[in-house]
Amino acid sequence: MIDENKFEFKEIKDELSDFNKKEILDLIRGETNQSILAQLSDKIIFDYLNIVQRSNFLKLFVLQLDNEILAYAITAKEPKYLITEFNNLKIKIFLSLFTKLKVITLFNILLSVLKLDLILLKKNNVKKVNESLNLNLIAVTKKLQSKGIGSLFLKKIISKYKEDKKINYTICETYDHRALKFYIDKCGFKIIGKKIRIPRNLFVLEYDMR
Repeated sequence: MIDENKFEFKEIKDELSDFNKKEILDLIRGETNQSILAQLSDKIIFDYLNIVQRSNFLKLFVLQLDNEILAYAITAKEPKYLITEFNNLKIKIFLSLFTKLKVITLFNILLSVLKLDLILLKKNNVKKVNESLNLNLIAVTKKLQSKGIGSLFLKKIISKYKEDKKINYTICETYDHRALKFYIDKCGFKIIGKKIRIPRNLFVLEYDMR
């Protein structure tokens, strides 16, 4: 039985050590390997994490045990900041994906930048997605999955944001049916539609913070 009280929940505000960056990199590569971020080079991912730490609109959360990072999550005050905050990296991201022939990933980024990926959503849900807190990435190390740690981590993130009365909804997205079950059954999210992605569309989910 895992003692949840032994885990330390933290918002990362200080500079990450190289070792901590490597721990998060391993989670990105291993547990969120279908994400756009996972398709980039190690150097760009480290630059990405540095930007998240310094941003006023993005946050990096971790769950640690004995100083080992076992889960991470990135949130955005609104999804537009997932584009605007990384303007300085856009050329590097493009070249990294282009040289790796990640044509589908580049196409999906274009869909997102132009907001063409939202056309399957109802109008009121498009507005909700554009104006809500975005849980962009979340991952728990494989050895702790299905042990209640993921739901503990997510509930701590949501609890922190509930202090802000201006936030009505948290939005997240997933391809994975196992993750879908986790969000719905364990954390109280509900499906509100889909975003267009190649080769598979993303499920879009909301959590009512009110």
